[in-house]
Amino acid sequence: MEDGIYRAASGMMVELKGQDILARNLAAVNAPGYKRDFLVSNKFQQELDRLENESNSSGVMGTDQGALYVDFTQGVLKNTGRPLDFAIESPDDKVVFFKVMTSDGKGLFTRNGSFMLNQDRVLVTKEGHVVASKTGAGITFGETDSVNNMYVNKDGRIEVFDKTTNTKQEIGTLGLFTIDKKDQLKRMSSNYFADPDKKALIEEATPGKYAVYHNYIEASNSDPLKTMTDLIHGARGFEMNQRVIRMLEDRFKNEQNKLGPR
Repeated sequence: MEDGIYRAASGMMVELKGQDILARNLAAVNAPGYKRDFLVSNKFQQELDRLENESNSSGVMGTDQGALYVDFTQGVLKNTGRPLDFAIESPDDKVVFFKVMTSDGKGLFTRNGSFMLNQDRVLVTKEGHVVASKTGAGITFGETDSVNNMYVNKDGRIEVFDKTTNTKQEIGTLGLFTIDKKDQLKRMSSNYFADPDKKALIEEATPGKYAVYHNYIEASNSDPLKTMTDLIHGARGFEMNQRVIRMLEDRFKNEQNKLGPR
């Protein structure tokens, strides 16, 4: 009976954690480049056996609290017509990221390519992070460089048409990187990831293995309909476990009453 209560209670805890994750995914369905979180849970007994090399197992069954992972699959590319919107198309096994630099010099990685120019005409994110170029520096537009006369090739090289010389002038190439061990990344916010432990194996993306699209953004890969369905299923799972605990509690009380006072 105790095992049954433990199973149900641990299942409820996992469902609650899953509901929190699904709620975050649902809130971010309109965030460009957002990558959804998902929870993977194993049988608690299996985890005990692994830790104890299948010896001295307690026999208590239940569900562990699960491990949190990020789904880095490609989102749909949407045409915005906005000159400073960029999207990357890359295979799911070799996801390519933009690199941005914070004010304190820390490097972050993102798939959100909705950028803008700051007061110094440097390409930045909406949070003010400087978009890194291939050389590691920022990308600066000249006073006469118009974003409406900008051209971007599939490798991320940015050129601006100069009317005075009737030629294209290169102003920089986007810094684009592949991350071999994406599970080692740490989510810093909804759209930014970091590699604080230097374990993710980050390297410069190989031209030809990806494509940069100008005037596009990548939509969130969080499906609102599926997420809503999962939320409903999670709530039902929680309620079912509640009923199991109440049923076991009633049974326990009945057994106590049968035994009478001690």
